[in-house]
Amino acid sequence: MFRFAVAVICAVVLADTLRGTSAGMSMDQVKQTMKMVRNVCQPKTGVSVEMVEGVQAGNFPEDNNLKCYMKCVLGMMQSLKNGKYKPDAAMAQAKILLSGDTRDRVIGAMEKCRNAADGITEGCEVAFVTTKCIYNADPDCFFFP
Repeated sequence: MFRFAVAVICAVVLADTLRGTSAGMSMDQVKQTMKMVRNVCQPKTGVSVEMVEGVQAGNFPEDNNLKCYMKCVLGMMQSLKNGKYKPDAAMAQAKILLSGDTRDRVIGAMEKCRNAADGITEGCEVAFVTTKCIYNADPDCFFFP
């Protein structure tokens, strides 16, 4: 629990620090932030590293641990709250953290998936469906811890 709290605090502080800038983070900084999120969510959910790494390549097996890992990640990124996807919060984070064409493409993918999980009530499934939709909307700029 302590690691989770520290990671959330770090992510919020980093986002708040960058809020005043329009440049966003470098891809190396994004990857470091994502690594921190993975280091909290992967052990918490028990999903295998191989399964997590497969998501980046577009592999979305029907696995409950993977789905709940996605819920943890989206929750840490303030994009999922009470089992509901918060696209406006997700896009606000993307605006803060990313820059240029990458930011615009990620936000576009998020917008396309705004309602992907409508009617789904279970939080892990909401996260899974939303993440898979965002990947399919623009796999070339998709990144996930």
